[in-house]
Amino acid sequence: MGGRRPGSPLAPVAGLLLVAGIAALDAAWDDRRVITTAIIIGPFVTALFGTARQTALVGAVAVLAAVASGWWNDIFGSVDYDFRVLIVVVAAIFAVAGAHSRGRLALDRRRFRLLTAAAELGDTTATVDETVDRLTSLLVPGFADACVIDIQRADGRQRVEVAEEAGARPDIDGVPPHARVDVALRARRRAFGTMTLARLGRGARYTEDEREFARVLGGRVALALDNAGLFSEIESLEARMAAALGSLAEAITIQDRDGELVYANEAAARALGFSSPEELVETPGAEIVGAFVSFTEDGAPLRREDLPGRKVLAGEPAEPLLVRAINRTTGEERWRVTKATAVLDADGRPSLAVNVIEDVTESKRAELAQRLLAECGVVLSSSLDVRETLDRLAELMVPRLADRCEVTLAEDADGADPATADVLRLGASRLSASAPGEPPRARMIVPMLAAGRPIGAIDFVADESGRRYTPADLELAEEVGRRAGAAVETARLYAERSHIAETLQLSLLPDALPEVPGYELASLYRPAGEETFVGGDFYDAFATDNGWMLVVGDVTGRGVEAAALTAQARYTMRTAGMLLGDPLAAVDHLNRALAGRSDLPICTVAAIQLAEGGDAATVVCAGHPLPLLVRGETVRAIGRPGPLVGAWPESRWTPDTVQVLPGDVIVLFTDGVVDTCGATGRFGEERLADALADATDAPGAVARIQEALRGFERGPQADDTAVVAVRRLPVAVPGPVGSGGGRPVARRR
Repeated sequence: MGGRRPGSPLAPVAGLLLVAGIAALDAAWDDRRVITTAIIIGPFVTALFGTARQTALVGAVAVLAAVASGWWNDIFGSVDYDFRVLIVVVAAIFAVAGAHSRGRLALDRRRFRLLTAAAELGDTTATVDETVDRLTSLLVPGFADACVIDIQRADGRQRVEVAEEAGARPDIDGVPPHARVDVALRARRRAFGTMTLARLGRGARYTEDEREFARVLGGRVALALDNAGLFSEIESLEARMAAALGSLAEAITIQDRDGELVYANEAAARALGFSSPEELVETPGAEIVGAFVSFTEDGAPLRREDLPGRKVLAGEPAEPLLVRAINRTTGEERWRVTKATAVLDADGRPSLAVNVIEDVTESKRAELAQRLLAECGVVLSSSLDVRETLDRLAELMVPRLADRCEVTLAEDADGADPATADVLRLGASRLSASAPGEPPRARMIVPMLAAGRPIGAIDFVADESGRRYTPADLELAEEVGRRAGAAVETARLYAERSHIAETLQLSLLPDALPEVPGYELASLYRPAGEETFVGGDFYDAFATDNGWMLVVGDVTGRGVEAAALTAQARYTMRTAGMLLGDPLAAVDHLNRALAGRSDLPICTVAAIQLAEGGDAATVVCAGHPLPLLVRGETVRAIGRPGPLVGAWPESRWTPDTVQVLPGDVIVLFTDGVVDTCGATGRFGEERLADALADATDAPGAVARIQEALRGFERGPQADDTAVVAVRRLPVAVPGPVGSGGGRPVARRR
C-alpha cells in the first residue's frame, strides 16, 4: 500500500496486444487506410488497469510501432508521418501520467481507508489484545510485510508480531533502516508503546512520504490502543465498583434523568422484593413505587416527587427521607432511610442520582415500641376511671398499631366475639391473617393480665392499611396488654382502698356540735393534704356531770398516721371527760395513755369545762396555744401553759378559772392557724387577735378567721387547722342551736 502500487498483470498484456493488433491492421491495409494513431488505445487501456511503469512499457512499444509504421505505410519523411508519430508520443506520455495519477489517487484512497479503519477501532469496546490483532491485520501486508507493536503495561512490556507469510516470524532487528519505520505511540500526552513497520523484500524501502504517513497512522493506532486500554480500565473499574457495591449491606440504586433505574445491587433487589438486580433494573420506576403503600414519618402519603432521587435530579437539595413502606402483596412493613447524591454531566447538570437505601426497620420498631409504651404509661396513669382510661388506650393504638382497636373487660364478655372469649378464657394471645383471595385483614388479640389471670382483652385489627402483623408486633401488643392489666388492677385496688380509707376517715370526723344550753357554738376544720379528710387536729364537745366540755387538740405529724393518733386522743379525752367530769383529770388520763406507747406520740390539748347555768369556765392547756377570750374590742389569752401530753408520764398542769359574761366569745384553735404561711411570714397571734376584735357571735368569729387565713395564705396549706368558737348567750335568751355545727366543709364531695 506504500511505494509499491501493483497493477493488474493483464493490463500490459492487453495493452501490448492492442498495439500489436492495431499495427498489424495498419500494415495490412492499403495506403489509403492509415490507422497508426489508433495505437494510442493500447497505452490508455493499460493506464486504466495497470501501473505507470506498465503503461510506460506499453507506451514505448506504441511509439516504436508508430515509428515503424512509416516503413509499411511508405510515408517516411512526410509531414503526415511526423504528425502521427508525435501524436502517439504525446498520447503515451499522457497515458503514463494518467496511470501515475490514477495510482496515486488509489494510494490516497487506500491510505484514507486505512486511517478510517484505524479510527473506527478506537470507537469500539474491544480489549487491547483484540485491537492489536485488528490493527496488524489492516497494516499487513498492505502497508508492511511485518508489524511489531510493543505496549507498556503494569506487569511489563508486551510485544505483538505479525508476518506477511502465514506464521513467519521476521527478524525485525535485522531489517535495514530504509526498509523499516519506527513510530512512537502517544496519546493524552503520554507515550505508552512503539510500532515498527518493515518491508522484507529485496530492495524494498520506505519513501519519506510513506514515513510521514506512517507517523500519521501511528497517531490513529495510538488513539485506538489508548481507547481500548481505557475501556478495559473502565470495564475493570465498573466490575470492581459493581463487586464493591454488590457486597454492601445497604441497598444502592442509580437512576437516570427520567427516574428509571440503570443500576441496582443485590441488597436493593432483596429490599424491594425482586429476585435479581437485573429484574429490578428492567422494571419501570412507576411500577416499583406502586408496589408499596408508602408514608412519611408523620404518616402522610408519600409522593414520588418527594423522593430524594427525584429532587436531586431536579437540581433541588434533598435531605435524607425516612419512609414507612408496606408491600401491597405481602403486607410486610419496612422502615427505610433514603439518601441521594447527584452525578453531574460536563455542563454541571444532574445526569444521574445515586440512592443509598438503609433499612432501619428494627431500630425504628424498637423506637416506636418504646415511644408507644411510654405514651401508654401516660394514658394508663392519667385517670383512675378504668373505662375512660381504656377508651383512651384504644384511641392511642390507632393508627400506631392497628386500624381498629377494641378493649373488652372480663365482666363485659357476655356476647363477646368467640375469638375474644377464647383469649379471656385461656389467657393466651391469638394472631391471625386473612386467607388467600380474601380481603387483606390481620388480627391479634392479647389478654390483659393481672396477677396471672386475664381480666380483659385487647383486639387489634389491620385491614385498610394492608398491614400484616409480625411476632414483634404481637410481643409489643402483649406488653401493652400486661401494662393495661396492671393499670386496671391498680385502679381497682386504689378504688377499693380509697373507699375503705374514706369510710374509716369519715368515722373519725367530729359529730355535729351539740346544742349547749346558754351557749352558741361554731367550728372550722381544714386538714392538710388532699388525700385525707381528717388529719392531726381534732375537736370535740360533749356533756359531763359537771357541765359541758370543749376539747381542741393537735397530734404530731399529719395525714393518715396522724389521723390514727387523733382517733386515740379524741376518744380517750371524750371517755375520760365524760366519766371524770374534770378537764384536768381527762388530760392526765390521756397523758398516761400516750406515754405508755413505744412510738413516743406527742399531743397538745386545750380543754374548757363550761359550768352549766354558771358564768365560770375552767381552762386546762397542755402544750397547746392558749384560747382567746373576745369581749368587745378586747382579745386576751386565757389559761396557763403546761407541758405536752405524752412526753412525760408524771407531767402536771395547772387549771385556770375565768369568768364568762353574756356576749363573751371564747375561741379555741390549733397552731395551724397561727403557723399559716403568707408572703410576709407566719400569720401569728397578732393577726389572729385583730381578726377577732369586735366579734359578737361564734359563727362570725369562725368566719373572720377563715377569711383572714384565705387572704393571707400563699401556697399549699402547711398544717391541719381546727377552730372552735363558743359564745355565752344572754340569760334571758334561750340557747340557740349551734349554727356553726355540722361536719367540716372538707367532707363535701
